[in-house]
Amino acid sequence: MPRSVPLRLVGCLLAALALSGLAPAAAASHWEAFATRVFEPIAAARRLPYETATALTQDRQGAIWIGTLGGLARHDGYRVQPYVARPGESDRLPDNHVRALLALPDGGLLVGTHAGGLARFDPNTDAFIAIEPPDRAPGWSRILALAPARDGGAWVASEAGLAHWPAGAERIEPVPGWPQLSALSVLEEADGTLWVGSGAGLRRRLPDKAIFRPLEAETALAREMAEDAVWSLLQDAAGRLWFGTGRSGLGRVEDGVVHSRPGLSGRQGQAGGRTITALLEPSPGLLWAATDGIGIIAVDGEHAPTLIQHDPALPVSPSGDAVRAMLRDRSGNVWIATERGVNRHDTQARAVLSVLPSPLSPLTLSDQNVHSVAVDRQGRAWLGLGQGRIDVLDPATGALHRLQLEDPQTAREVQALLPLPDGSVLAGARGVARIDGRSLEVTPSAIPALEGEVVNALARDGDGLLVGTQEGMLRLDAAGRVLRRWQRGITPDSGLADTPVHGIDQIGAAGTWVGTAGGLSLFPPSASLSGSAEPITLRHDPGRPDSLPHDNIGSVLADARGRIWVGTFGGGVGVVGSWPPPPGEAPRFRTLTTRQGLSDNSVAALLPDAKGRIWASTARGLTMIPADGGPARVLTMRDGVRVRTYLPRSAARAPGGELLFGGLGGLSIVLPGRAEQPRPPPRIGFTGMALDGHAMPPGLAPTAGTRLDLPTGVRRLRVDFALLDFHAPAGTRYAYRLADLDQEWTEANPEDPAAHFERLPPGLHRLQVRAWTGPVGAGPAAETSLVLAVPPRWFESTWFGLLALMVCGLAVMGLVQGRTAYLRHRQRELTRLVDERTRELRAANRRLDRLAGTDPLTGLLNRRRFAERAAQILAEAEHGGPGFALVLFDLDRFKQLNDTHGHNAGDAALVGFCRLAARLCRPQDLLGRHGGEEIMLLVPGCDASGGRAIAERIRAAQAENPVSWEGGRLMVTVSGGVAAWQRGESLEALIHRADAALYAAKHGGRDQVRAA
Repeated sequence: MPRSVPLRLVGCLLAALALSGLAPAAAASHWEAFATRVFEPIAAARRLPYETATALTQDRQGAIWIGTLGGLARHDGYRVQPYVARPGESDRLPDNHVRALLALPDGGLLVGTHAGGLARFDPNTDAFIAIEPPDRAPGWSRILALAPARDGGAWVASEAGLAHWPAGAERIEPVPGWPQLSALSVLEEADGTLWVGSGAGLRRRLPDKAIFRPLEAETALAREMAEDAVWSLLQDAAGRLWFGTGRSGLGRVEDGVVHSRPGLSGRQGQAGGRTITALLEPSPGLLWAATDGIGIIAVDGEHAPTLIQHDPALPVSPSGDAVRAMLRDRSGNVWIATERGVNRHDTQARAVLSVLPSPLSPLTLSDQNVHSVAVDRQGRAWLGLGQGRIDVLDPATGALHRLQLEDPQTAREVQALLPLPDGSVLAGARGVARIDGRSLEVTPSAIPALEGEVVNALARDGDGLLVGTQEGMLRLDAAGRVLRRWQRGITPDSGLADTPVHGIDQIGAAGTWVGTAGGLSLFPPSASLSGSAEPITLRHDPGRPDSLPHDNIGSVLADARGRIWVGTFGGGVGVVGSWPPPPGEAPRFRTLTTRQGLSDNSVAALLPDAKGRIWASTARGLTMIPADGGPARVLTMRDGVRVRTYLPRSAARAPGGELLFGGLGGLSIVLPGRAEQPRPPPRIGFTGMALDGHAMPPGLAPTAGTRLDLPTGVRRLRVDFALLDFHAPAGTRYAYRLADLDQEWTEANPEDPAAHFERLPPGLHRLQVRAWTGPVGAGPAAETSLVLAVPPRWFESTWFGLLALMVCGLAVMGLVQGRTAYLRHRQRELTRLVDERTRELRAANRRLDRLAGTDPLTGLLNRRRFAERAAQILAEAEHGGPGFALVLFDLDRFKQLNDTHGHNAGDAALVGFCRLAARLCRPQDLLGRHGGEEIMLLVPGCDASGGRAIAERIRAAQAENPVSWEGGRLMVTVSGGVAAWQRGESLEALIHRADAALYAAKHGGRDQVRAA
């Protein structure tokens, strides 16, 4: 029997969907009842200091700050920069348990901690500045909430009470008139009214008053709520105050009176005695209430509240149900902090609704893949799924019915659905079942003549049927008797183009079109299917560019202009301008491929919308083709697309103009009207910077369109960038170039987008950055630039160049004169000198050949020879050989050693270390000098742990063997960075990761080995 969702849930789901942030200007669609709300986990989540997130805010630059139980983190959409407490370091985070965050106008933050009090983060120094409490009461060290104050400062709620922080002050001040109560939450209205939630209830201080007073309550239940612990506060767009309690649910204040809300207030309400930890208004009139264990309660006016919860079977559901904080950023994203990480919900991705599978929700699909789609006269969508399953979506009632066909249809996907005039629906799998449109009762074998047939397509033929199967196309009469079967003919021009029939499209005056994997078969209207008519076969002709683009046919349609559109698997879309073609002429196809903007050349289905545009589902997404022939537009995750690969002919148009496309992983419902609505253009922001390998504080990151003056001598530069609207970061690509030096664009790493420069020349250079959110051919979605000012070093200055040129000129003149005199003096000995110099040159070449691969000081391989040998090992590893690890050593405080004891001492220390390392290396290991005091060791056959063990043995031996110098002993230690080669990685990238690990070892205290 079919199962359906109770109507009681429909209004709840529509409320929750509205709360996902749909703009009021967009008309709600009945199909939204089935749309899956998507919560994306943040990128690089593994770099969070702790999985449980507790606080959220967005700084002036647009980055998201995340407080956790184990530290603080800054997130720009791709990278997570952690900040943790370190004992003994006063400029570090005072406590790892972050409970509250508040972004400041100057770009900094206020950070409230569980046991370390309040601190201000300075973005220009990366330092945390402790803010002194009013007195020594221990409760001031536990900050519970922060809120902005009208004077530019902040309100501080703590276990010891309520305090005020004047902007820039080094100390917080207790608020006069606050009773001896802990403050749990705080909010100031625009007129100065101050609301404070305490452990004993809600308090209010009116403007120009000094006393905090409790509020009147409408009912006894409201009084119970007003006296409960108040953990969250929110003033909505209508000016009403909402508050969340510890055990009594959600309440609101209007005209100074506390009101309860049926279904939300009291311990029997939706929260069920759970603490309301945070409140958020995603859009006017819509409310989300976060709880500490049952997810988010969604409230829309007087509709029944619904729950947004973690679904273990749905990867895009919230990560957890204990929600500690919520944030709506400046781009409309909603961020939630849970006990299992942070999620982002894009409220702007609304052109495409996605219906995804999960067995745990009543309004999700019962199977992974949607193989066929049909819409009946009542506007219901019928979805053919795997294992003989059918889901029926009724937008009029918001109900989803799940049907199960019987054996043998359970062994097949439901590949064909055909609504009939009497309201019933035929379903083709192995054989054909009939489903009653009212009762949804299933007749398993509705057409006995088709038992055992694998049915791929169904179409009406008057009172009879056309059935596409693996064994050809059958024509049946009204009684279900087989009148004729068409199969592939003996000759290329007879019978069908191929025997397995994939689709049957009836296009009025254009006839009946039968799609196969071997071409297209056309029955013109003049050829009666009841007689002995044979189809006309159209195939791809490699010698004719205007022939059918490919033989593997998807779907066929005729648009409002009479053009015939043919979707193919592999050849894109073929369009015939008019039908029929002139007598005696073959149809001429205009081909549309990825070059014209298609998302892929394997086209699964084609549908027209009300404005004559053609929508194509492909193996890689959805494409809209304008009716006027303009550039095609590919829809992306920014539009709400969650299905990446669509299935053949799985598409249908709803009466309201919505377009339904089925694919691997779910159903996409395209709302063409919303796809037309422009979205604010994204903005590229520069979110970080590193000079000569040293990361700069976030406040020093450059601003787009400005000039960045590099310090003298700095040539290595890394600039991080990101689209700071955070919409679909995984689907965004970036490229950059120096406009005055580079003709080509360099593609940035899509998981860590940044511009890298190793040797910037002096002068002014314009760094240009582009971002693409769709195909590159569609043009960039955003561009920005930054002027880099690189000052010359003394030997790169103009005066030094002129002086060097003059000296060289004088030297050349003297050399010419001297050489002339020398040649005249030695003319008689020329033959002897030539022979002698030839012998010397040969000897020198032999010595140079030996020395070419050896560092003269240490006797190790030099950088060039090391690179040649390492390249050989890398090539062997790429072709199935063993992997390897790379260790980069650097003598600690080497400059200090040179400055104190002289360069000879430094050379002795370097030579001593190289000899020690050579003794401890294996015969197959490569040891070479990378440059300066840096030594490289390549360890074949080792992973990161093995390489680190060898490096640690060398480091420990160095620490135990001081360098003898001038009768004394110098203690010289070494730090190391280890990186294991990853398949496909270049040697330069591997060295870069090892260098980053070495950098971490240096900054971690030296005399240690770190692994990348």
